[in-house]
Amino acid sequence: MSAPVDVLAVVDSVLAHHLQGESISDELRQARAAMAELIEAAKHGREWIVEVGDRKGLPNGGTLHRLDAALTRVGSAT
Repeated sequence: MSAPVDVLAVVDSVLAHHLQGESISDELRQARAAMAELIEAAKHGREWIVEVGDRKGLPNGGTLHRLDAALTRVGSAT
């Protein structure tokens, strides 16, 4: 697997240094907001899975591992 990449920082850098004043910057800002929401939702989902799993003794079928790997990959590890 490749090294983690902080996708939000990359988008911020592109916006700040490469796309100032270009029309695509609005679309990229909207995409960045959506990515940030998705990352936060994944973190919240992970917390919920842990809480419910601990409380009810439910296995997670590898879901935590997949969420952790994805969050690490985008530079937003829990």
